[in-house]
Amino acid sequence: ARRLHEADVWLLKLLPRSIIEQLRGEVYRETIITHPFIEVMSMYDESILIKLCDRAMSQHSLMPGQDLFIYGKEAHHLYFVVTGKLSYFEGSVASLHASAEVCSGEWMCQQVLFMKWEHCGRTTALNPCELALLDAAKFREVVKKNPRILAFCIRLAMVYVQSLEDSFGKVTDVSGGSRDSLRDIVSEVVGSNICLFEADDDELVMQTSRPS
Repeated sequence: ARRLHEADVWLLKLLPRSIIEQLRGEVYRETIITHPFIEVMSMYDESILIKLCDRAMSQHSLMPGQDLFIYGKEAHHLYFVVTGKLSYFEGSVASLHASAEVCSGEWMCQQVLFMKWEHCGRTTALNPCELALLDAAKFREVVKKNPRILAFCIRLAMVYVQSLEDSFGKVTDVSGGSRDSLRDIVSEVVGSNICLFEADDDELVMQTSRPS
């Protein structure tokens, strides 16, 4: 049986807004802060983490055999695997052999935070799974309201997208950068002497094609 989700408890709607915000922080904080990009953003401004938990996160359950996403569909979320294991099948052709497995504590489709992205394959639950979903559009809405974080994210996006374009091999929904490589990108941006700037155009999505 799946876990109880916020939407299942109608009495939560009667709680004060501040209490709901606090509860969402308790539910999501330890999950999303595992991602190096979000971790460093929270170091710049802790309130960003609170707002992301409150406004951009949701819960999703899968039973064995259910698809999380399929090939060719536009991506809208960064997926955090809270419990369970999923198989990833790269490409449009159905295959019996998974090209990757995604386990608890890992994530998929981080590219969607900074660029338009279409799923490069299909992901299916191997066993009962619980996921936390970060809505990319709402992520950008939160970020754009904080000029300092916006400037940092634009710089982060530029370095990240360049790393994808410079990488060898095909970039997929599950291969957009290892934990260590993302930390290297963060270190490069944080350690650079480039001043954080306020962009004239506050659109965070990088207009770039998917690296091949």
